[in-house]
Amino acid sequence: MGVSRDITRMKQDQEALKASEERYRDLFENATDLIQSVDENGRFQYVNTAWFQTLGYSENELKERTLWDIVHPDHLAECEQSFRGIMDGVGPTSIRTVFVGSDGRLVTVEGNSNVRRAEGKKVITRSIFRDISKTVAAQQEVQEHEAKWRALFESSEHMFWTVDPEIRLTSFNRGYALMITRLHGEPPELNNDKDKPRKRFASPEYHEEWDERYRKVFEGSPMRFETEVIDRSGARVANEVFLSPVFDGTGKVKEVFGIGHEITDLKEAEEQVKERSARLKAIFNSSANMMIWTLDPEFRITSCNAHFLASIEAEHGIRFEVGDHFVDAMSARIAGGAYKPVLAKYKAALAGKPQQFEVALLDRFGEPVWIENFLNPIVVDGKVQEVSCLAYGITDRKKDQIELMRNLQEKEVLLKEVHHRVKNNLQIVSSIFNLQTAHVGDDERVIGLLRDSRDRIRSMSFIHESLYQHKDFSSIDLAGYIEGLSRNLMMSYSLGGKVALETELAPVALVLDQAIPCGLILNELISNALKHGFPGGHSGSISIRSELDGEMVRIRVSDDGVGVPEGFDLHRDRNLGLELVDTLTEQLDGTISCDRRKGLSYLLTFERTK
Repeated sequence: MGVSRDITRMKQDQEALKASEERYRDLFENATDLIQSVDENGRFQYVNTAWFQTLGYSENELKERTLWDIVHPDHLAECEQSFRGIMDGVGPTSIRTVFVGSDGRLVTVEGNSNVRRAEGKKVITRSIFRDISKTVAAQQEVQEHEAKWRALFESSEHMFWTVDPEIRLTSFNRGYALMITRLHGEPPELNNDKDKPRKRFASPEYHEEWDERYRKVFEGSPMRFETEVIDRSGARVANEVFLSPVFDGTGKVKEVFGIGHEITDLKEAEEQVKERSARLKAIFNSSANMMIWTLDPEFRITSCNAHFLASIEAEHGIRFEVGDHFVDAMSARIAGGAYKPVLAKYKAALAGKPQQFEVALLDRFGEPVWIENFLNPIVVDGKVQEVSCLAYGITDRKKDQIELMRNLQEKEVLLKEVHHRVKNNLQIVSSIFNLQTAHVGDDERVIGLLRDSRDRIRSMSFIHESLYQHKDFSSIDLAGYIEGLSRNLMMSYSLGGKVALETELAPVALVLDQAIPCGLILNELISNALKHGFPGGHSGSISIRSELDGEMVRIRVSDDGVGVPEGFDLHRDRNLGLELVDTLTEQLDGTISCDRRKGLSYLLTFERTK
């Protein structure tokens, strides 16, 4: 026996259900929203393609994670509470939270969730989320901009305000309120109540003037102007004001936005600059004997006075204009081919170093015209922008200088000849004393006197020799003089092999009136040391040291010889040479002292004459 049942209807229902499920699955997979199903433990049962693409996880990664693994820790507690409430049927179905993508990127989502209980009482939540990360970021950026603009609006020293078409104040900042109070004695007020007449804080004339300006701006044209009034304390107040139309979506002006700032200091500075500029311009153009011009980094003329143009055209036949290249045009006029040194001066000024120099230029007839130049860099913001040039003619002065130098050279030649002849005459006298020693027989005393006199004459001769051998006839180098005098005396007494000479001499310049007595004193002291310090061929040394302390000259002559005998009194037993030393020391207004320990040492001190 067989049993059959008609299942056509059931087959049709199954196929319809399958088609419906495929349509919904296709709808879920192609949706742009994030769709997910999560069980009561937070494990994912289903996510759509948009979910994978947005968060970047793979299917294998998703198997190892729960919903609580991808929610940002800062939002985890709130998210768990919301989902538990939805599962229990007591919480809100609207959820906003932050997911963490596979690459660590934060994704803010917002949507709805509902709960479904499957067979076996398994609870599953289905959620549809929209990615609102960009919207949240944009809102945050707008809020930050609004905060910045509000801070700027309130804290700026500028004045900000707006008025409506009825010229009622709709907003203003602290700067505007302070300025109105300063100028008119009472603060402004907002006029948001259209039924209430706007507050007028100044005179009718003031408001009429501003109302006219506002009307023009409400017609669509921005305006910029300056105001100048006297405030309540009697001080001058200048403001710069900008009025701008604010358009609505239809292109109609709905408000006027005002910006203002005080420019009193700037106006006063501009007036001072104009006044100084006018004064400098008058000086610049009215200088009758000073050529003034400025050059840019290419050495082109940027400005010049009338005397500069007239002088260059009259002397050199060159007519300059602003913009002409100055250095190139004048290069052919520089005498002696000194173009490169002059160009170097201009380049140095352009590098920031002021220059002063004289240059000879050839006029139109080929005659030299001397010019003294002053170049100064013009520095703006730490950089040389131009070179300021001043010059004036010094041809007459230069001719006088040349003539003076010629006369001076002639006098130097004559003076040199005089010193040379004096030196020669002293040498003749010294030679006479030398010859005289051959005619006095064996009288040692007379021979000694003649030799001392010869040495004194020779010491003066050395001074004149030093003068004519150098260009400076007004003074001699004491160090060089002492060196030559001491070496000559050493040879004169033939003690070069037995007595050593030690010198430590500082450079000191002495005038002739001090050099001669100082030289004679040194001659006596050195001679005495050579004659009496080393009797019987004893060996030893003589030391000569000089120094300059300020303007005080100190010269020490020492020897390590036998010194003076017991009972010897320098004042009682002194010879002609020591008397001469005392006299010459007084002539120098100096002092001389003697130290008899370890030989004999003299210290001569006097103030140098400048």
